[in-house]
Amino acid sequence: MIPKKMRDRLGMHPGTPITIEESEGKIEITVDEGSSALARDSNGHLVLTGKLIAPMKDFVATAREDRMRQVLGVEE
Repeated sequence: MIPKKMRDRLGMHPGTPITIEESEGKIEITVDEGSSALARDSNGHLVLTGKLIAPMKDFVATAREDRMRQVLGVEE
């Protein structure tokens, strides 16, 4: 178990990916780089930190195209 103060300092939350390695009688726990996590900015807004694991799509354009297909009765 990792103490709460350490988890908070490292930005860890349930589900944060970690790597555990053993070397020379020591255990090292590392928060995986590029893992996505939510954090609050200085204004209190939730922001995604880290690298995205999939490319971003234009969700507005996709939703618009889906609605147009539905209205026009066109199947994909």
